[in-house]
Amino acid sequence: MKNSIIRIAVLLCAVPVLLTSCLKDQEDVFDDSSNSRMQQTLKETKDVLMSAANGWVIDYYAGINAAHGGYAFAVKFDESTCTAVSERITEPCTSYYKLTTDNGPVLTFDTYNKVLHDMATPSMSNYEGKNADFEFLVMSATPEMIVLKGKKTQNVMRMFPLSMPAGEYVEKVRTMADEVVFSTAKGLVGGKEVEAKFDVDNRQVKFVTTEPADSISVPFTYTDKGIRLQSFIGEGSYAFDSFSFDSENTRLMALNAGGQVISMDCFRPENWRDYITFEGEYTLYTAGGKYSVSLVPSEDGTGYLMKGLNPKFDILCNYSKGRGALTISTQLIGEEDGVQIQLALLDTDGSYLSWSPEVGLVISANVKNEKEYIVTSNGYEDFVSGGLILWCFQNGESLDGADVRDFFSSHKSWLISGNYVLDGMTRMVKK
Repeated sequence: MKNSIIRIAVLLCAVPVLLTSCLKDQEDVFDDSSNSRMQQTLKETKDVLMSAANGWVIDYYAGINAAHGGYAFAVKFDESTCTAVSERITEPCTSYYKLTTDNGPVLTFDTYNKVLHDMATPSMSNYEGKNADFEFLVMSATPEMIVLKGKKTQNVMRMFPLSMPAGEYVEKVRTMADEVVFSTAKGLVGGKEVEAKFDVDNRQVKFVTTEPADSISVPFTYTDKGIRLQSFIGEGSYAFDSFSFDSENTRLMALNAGGQVISMDCFRPENWRDYITFEGEYTLYTAGGKYSVSLVPSEDGTGYLMKGLNPKFDILCNYSKGRGALTISTQLIGEEDGVQIQLALLDTDGSYLSWSPEVGLVISANVKNEKEYIVTSNGYEDFVSGGLILWCFQNGESLDGADVRDFFSSHKSWLISGNYVLDGMTRMVKK
């Protein structure tokens, strides 16, 4: 921002513990050898890791440029092992850790830990996992804060000593993640009107001002009190990096470096609905007719299965906290005779299809009719989704249209009312 209202400040953390390197043929200008100094640095770093009685919370950022946002991971260290829990996995898991060197101290979790490797573990639907780290450069380490940089993603992450047991902390974080679900927040920052636009599904927030016109986006992590940004925004006495949540008044509150209170009122879209709202029996209206379907909660509680279109498959509808709506995107729904059947998105004219994971449909409440839900495109770029189509892949390659038609002609049990197209989806009405 032109007047430094919300510009991201450089992350000014403690002075690095020592990130030194020395060529073997260089003359030492210190009393000790470079190897001795590095060993001392590793010892001091381990002492800091072990010093927190309740362990540390890591503001853990996943994805390139922290695209998946931040998550709370709580880790307690002893001489050779660590025990971790997270807001994603609350069952403690113990494994070994190691401090080594790579032009400076490196913290690595080099034996499998279901908590610490959770977001880095590949799956059938995501061969890279969530582009997450388990090896970190130690940028600085003090008893008050440790600063890490992911070796894979280069994401900067901060660690803070816990004032309570790890399990208690992550439960409070989970509660806060359920409460702080807003699309926007508005208030004064440095005397200027600022709007914060939240993407809580990817844990990103964009701060926007109109006078002067400017914006900055930054990922965040939920804490036991509210949210903490990956880095400070603002400069000088206006700088701050965290909000506490005032649930009684539905406000985010921050204290900047100058001791001034920042208050932002929070808002949700009028058509926002909570997760449990969507369960039930529906009539789905499309251009080709209407269908009786049901929405049944998925096993992991993150979405719903749409049942009733075909006995061979269900359609996964993910719940978007930020939208307060359900979303449908491309997905693998089955396999037969070496052919993978995938649900793809069809445009509103029924002329083009896409199996890009970014395109999709949104099922959101109609504020004028409590039993009706409107089906619309998710607004991704220039592809306007309007329906669904079944498509076929073999050996990772898409079959052409004639082969797809031939497959469904000989495998009619996969069809929906004699068709592999469900176009012109407009609304769902709860029975």
